[in-house]
Order: sequence, then C-alpha cells, then structure tokens
Amino acid sequence: MNLKTRVTGTNGKRMTLMTDDTLTLTFPGMIESTPETLSERVSLESLENIVNGNQDDLNIVNKAYDALCLSRKSRN
Repeated sequence: MNLKTRVTGTNGKRMTLMTDDTLTLTFPGMIESTPETLSERVSLESLENIVNGNQDDLNIVNKAYDALCLSRKSRN
C-alpha cells in the first residue's frame, strides 16, 4: 500500500506525506512522523482534514488525531 496525503505545513507550504506498508505518514526523505513532529510541522486544518476525512487507514487517522490533540494543547 502506497498512499499520498497532501497537507499544509505550519509554514504555509504544501507537502506530501507518504504511507507504505511499514511507515505511516512519512515526511519527505522517508523520515517517519510521530504525533509530536506532525503537530509541529502540519497545520491544524490539515490534521483535522485527515481525522475527519474519508481516510481508510486507522493508523493514519490515529496518528493525526494524537497530533491534533498535541497541537491544540500547545496553542492553548
């Protein structure tokens, strides 16, 4: 399985995160994301779109949800 997820970074630039059989939401250069790195690098809107969208991969949704929670905590 190779999925591409387009997101907007916190810097306002668009990027593509990759997902394959072993890595979930990988940053360009094949660096696997963590909820912490996603919350630092991906906009709230993009994280919400992943969580609320039609994403079939629960690993992606769970990681994005954890990142979304972290982002909201750090901004309050």
